[in-house]
Amino acid sequence: PEADLSRIGVLSAKDLEALLVPRYLKSLELTDGWGRELEVRLDRSRSGWDAMAVRSAGADGKLEGDRYSRGAFDKSDQEADIVWADGLFVRWPGKYGK
Repeated sequence: PEADLSRIGVLSAKDLEALLVPRYLKSLELTDGWGRELEVRLDRSRSGWDAMAVRSAGADGKLEGDRYSRGAFDKSDQEADIVWADGLFVRWPGKYGK
């Protein structure tokens, strides 16, 4: 299955912090392993449930687009996006050599 993030609006770090700190967290770290800001998306307009996604653009800092096929990528590919949506990983580093 494909994950389409284009339908979920981007939430600023400031707005996310206002939702979570201090009620749920003491502080909020929004950078990935390369020191770049994570992208957070949240759609609270759907009837009865929220849609949420978090992604890292990888070492190159360039997002691959808004649509992702679910599955692991070769973990030596440090430029690949890591994507989590609604409680599950959509794209994640897997084994070497796929």
